[in-house]
This record gives sequence, structure tokens and C-alpha cells, in this order.
Amino acid sequence: MSGGGAPATQLTPADGPKYWSRLAISFFGIMFSFILYGLVMEYATSGGRKLHELSLIFVTSSIYTSTAYAGKTVRNEAPTTVPTYKLFFVAMLSMGSTFFSVRSLRYVIFPVQVLAKS
Repeated sequence: MSGGGAPATQLTPADGPKYWSRLAISFFGIMFSFILYGLVMEYATSGGRKLHELSLIFVTSSIYTSTAYAGKTVRNEAPTTVPTYKLFFVAMLSMGSTFFSVRSLRYVIFPVQVLAKS
């Protein structure tokens, strides 16, 4: 990988329909993903079902890693200059957050959890 592709340009409202359409796609994509995630998490933890938190973390981490690698490859991004120990620290915080978030679903329903986080 050569890295260092052309820098992405930042769209502004002055760019007109292209800006607004990308904003709408991003907004609705994020909202759809959160709603779907909430429904799946509520289903996975209701009716006496137990969700193994570590299994969920490893599966989602694998999906995130694959997605990040594909995005990095498609966009021809240069390697990061952030030290590895800092990336490791952020990754551990993210995994801890996911673990405790899923663990709390044993005691609190997902919509209440979302409201408490906001």
C-alpha cells in the first residue's frame, strides 16, 4: 500500500444538494443502525435469554476491524502516526464500555440505558 492518497475535501452547505444529500444519508444511516442495534440487543437479552458479553465483544470487534481495514484500503489512507500504546488504551476503553453496557442489559432495558447515557 502506498498510502497518502489525495486528501478528502470537506463539504459545506454552500455545496448545495450534494452536501444535504450526504448529510441526510449519514443521519438516517446512523439512526437506522442505532434502532436496529437496540431492537437486536433488546431481543437478545429479553425472555430469559442470556447474552455472553465477551462473545459479543469479540464478534463486534472482528466486524469493526474488517470494516476499518476495508475502508482504509479503499480510501488508500496513510498509516497512522498515533503510538500503538495509545491505540491500545482507547481500544481497551471501548471494549470495557461495550462489556459493561451489555452487562447492564441484565438489569435495565435498552431504551432506559440509552436515555441514561444521553
